[in-house]
Amino acid sequence: MAVSYVNNVWAALTGETTEMFQSHITPKPYISVFFLISTMFSILFFLAYGYGAANLSFCFNKSLGRTDVEALGWAVLAFVFNGLYYPYYGIILNPVCAMKRNVVGGRR
Repeated sequence: MAVSYVNNVWAALTGETTEMFQSHITPKPYISVFFLISTMFSILFFLAYGYGAANLSFCFNKSLGRTDVEALGWAVLAFVFNGLYYPYYGIILNPVCAMKRNVVGGRR
């Protein structure tokens, strides 16, 4: 059952026909241009999104005074789990609002 499902998905992606009435025609497998372009854009978007999360994590950890190795380790984790890191950074860490609250000012 699972093998036929995988075969059907592969046939749909490559353009092969699995119809019984067309079995006498030898299909020429091809990968659609739309499939290739959408896959490339998806990969580029994932890499850019992950890079953004890793960059935020690295800069935040360096601002806390952590070493390069520690900051790089957290940046790698942020790259892999970027969907979880962005809300965590925006809601819990929120360094810009924390800096505004901790500013102690006075006039001379």
